[in-house]
Order: sequence, then C-alpha cells, then structure tokens
Amino acid sequence: MNLNFLGMGKYNAIKQNITQVVLIVFSVVLGLYLSERIEERKNKKASDNLLVKVKSEVKDNMKLVEYWSSYHKEIYINLDSLSRDEMFIEAFKEDKSIFYEKLLTRGSFMGIFPASDAWDIAKSHPLIVNFDYDKMVMLSKIYNQQKITFEPGMEMLKTLSSKDVNTEKDVRSNLVFMAESMHELVARENQLMNYYREAEEKLDLFIKLSVSELKSYAGNYWNEKDAFARKIYVKNDTLRYFRNEKSENTLMPISANEFKMINIASDVRVTFDNKEIRSMAVTIDGRKPEILNEFQPIVYTTNELTNFEGRYYNEEIDEFYSLKLEKSALTLYVNNSKKSPLKSIRNNLFLNDDYGTFQFSNDEEGKLSGFQLVDGQEKNLVFEKK
Repeated sequence: MNLNFLGMGKYNAIKQNITQVVLIVFSVVLGLYLSERIEERKNKKASDNLLVKVKSEVKDNMKLVEYWSSYHKEIYINLDSLSRDEMFIEAFKEDKSIFYEKLLTRGSFMGIFPASDAWDIAKSHPLIVNFDYDKMVMLSKIYNQQKITFEPGMEMLKTLSSKDVNTEKDVRSNLVFMAESMHELVARENQLMNYYREAEEKLDLFIKLSVSELKSYAGNYWNEKDAFARKIYVKNDTLRYFRNEKSENTLMPISANEFKMINIASDVRVTFDNKEIRSMAVTIDGRKPEILNEFQPIVYTTNELTNFEGRYYNEEIDEFYSLKLEKSALTLYVNNSKKSPLKSIRNNLFLNDDYGTFQFSNDEEGKLSGFQLVDGQEKNLVFEKK
C-alpha cells in the first residue's frame, strides 16, 4: 500500500513537471510569436512611412514637371520656327542674348529639377523588401525616366553657352540642334507625365475628402458652347461624373477641388470653382478646358409636356422625328422607330442621350414651331413641326 502511494506520488510529480515544461515551452513560443508579430507591425509601419514619403515626392515632382513642361513645349515650337527665320538668325549672330529675350520668357530654363531624395533613401533601406512589387516597378520607371528626361535640355543650354554658338559657320546648325534637343526633351517629358498619371492610380496618390466635402460639388452642369449637360453626384462615398445611364466614371481627388477621372484611357481632370455661379472645368489630355456652369433642371408638368408632342421634319436629311408622351416623359421616335426619352434641362431645352440637345423655338404667335438639334457634330439641324 505504501509502495503504491509512493509510486503514485512520483507519477504526480512527473506529471506536474511535464505540465510546467509544456507551459514554459508554450510561453516561450507564444512570446516569440508575439515578438515577431510586433516586429512585423513595426516594420510594416516603417515601410509604409517610407512609401508615404516617396509618394509625396512623386506628387511634388509631378506638379513641378506639369508646370515647366508647357513652357518647354512653347520654347521648342518657337525655336523650331525661329531657327528658319533669317531675321532672327542675323540678330542672333549679332547678340545671342536675343535667344533669352525671345525664347526663355520666364527668365530661366527651369527653376528646380524633380527631386529623388526620398526614393534614394528608400532604395538603400532594408525595409524596401516590404514594398509591393508592382509599386516598385512603377517607381523605378518614374525615377529612371526622371533621370534622363532633362539631358537634352542640358545639351541645349551647353550649346547655347558655347562661344561658337552664333558664328557665321555654325549658327544655323546650332539653332537646328538646339531645336531638336528641345523636341527630344518635350517627348521625354510627355513620357514622364504619362508615368506620373499611371502612378496616380497604382500608387494611390489621391487625397481623402469627407462625404460632405464631396457633396459640395454635386449638381447639374451645362456646357453652353457645345450644348451638353453632365451630372455630378456622390455614390458609395465617391464622386461620380454622370453622362447618361450607360456612361459614368469615378472622380478621385488630387487636391481640395481638383479630381482625376479613373478607368479611362485619356487623362481627364475636373476642377470645381464654387463661386456665386458654380462651375467645373474639364481638361482632357492637357487641352483647353471645357467650362460647364451649374444649373437647376426645369421640371415640366404632364400637361406642359403635351405641348411638345408631334411630328417634326428636316428636309436636309429627309427624316421625321416624332415626340410622344409616354409614362410622363417625352419619347423620341425616328421615322416611327422608338428611340429613347428626352430629359428637360431648361426652358424649351431637352437632352437625349443618343441624339443630343433639342432646342425648341416658338413662332411670332408664341406657338411651338420646331426645334434645333445639336449633337456635337451636326450643328443647326432644324426640324419644323408638321
């Protein structure tokens, strides 16, 4: 009995020791695991901070190049023309300062060049291994392009500063070379800007705006020149650019009032101006912006819409357009084939997603006489009411 008791005591002691060892091992493993997770979080935070600084540098560089690239294009266009102008060539031979007067109209070639400090630091940091591969590729493309972009401009300035630049023997060839150098610079800047714009989405360079800030831009906007309307509204906490039921795009903020349209081939920027009459400027691939002013769509009663019903004829294209009131909306028929409804915009002005803008007019007695169709291609196509 005593032996059994002693044996049981040893068994319990061994069991207790094993349990303690297991707990110690588990505590050590858990501690190591937690330590690794904490270290991973610290590294993730540190690498995120590195990326934030690089992204900030890219955004600043993009604004810088955007500012100077239009100036460089202007220099190239003017220099290309002046390099064949005999009056300019003769004046340049006499005094090369005319080059600065006629071409470097901002007083310099370029104030400062794009920075690469944040990228250089990130590349040499061990935590760069935590960067997403696609983002690394994008950043490499940008900074490699930055490095070579302005070389032709430096060649142009080097030639300009040489003592033989305006000699009788070399003046024409030097002007042509400098024009070609500026042409190459403009081409490289265009490529760099394309990379920057690609990076806006891939690197998520967009800023955050509250829903209330986004809603401050919501509304209906009208382009008087080309007679078209756009609607801006908020959906799922993002701003939307609405053309019609089949076509709309998301607008992502790049500043407090400037947005980039995403998931579209062209580079489209939308800038809002909240003055007394709110407006938005739509810039496509850097061209002259289209200006749209906010308006409040007019709402017609069913009885008022019946005044627009009827058949309308255009002799030039030999077609009948008919308008019928269906489900409280004017529906367009072309040669008796049903198309789509018209939406009221302003007094006597309607918009159709497929055919364009219908501007109705009245005769001297105030009766509806017809409409003018504007579809962005056909101007002043007049239909008479029959």
